[in-house]
Amino acid sequence: MSGYRIAIEHSFGKVVNLWSFIAFKNGLQIGLSPIGAYYAIAVLLTNLHTCLYRSQISLYFKVVPPSVDSYLNL
Repeated sequence: MSGYRIAIEHSFGKVVNLWSFIAFKNGLQIGLSPIGAYYAIAVLLTNLHTCLYRSQISLYFKVVPPSVDSYLNL
């Protein structure tokens, strides 16, 4: 179970690594910024990045990410 947990933590880390604004605590304040929308968009963009460039998580689970067209259902 810990292997899966590590993989999931890597995915959260990838979001923060690609979009460091999400981790900036002083810039994001509840009620003043749409924090949930920022995080949802960051996850969407991270998923698109994974579709294009793969990730450690997809290699760990031996899964090929979908194409961008397939992911966006175009």
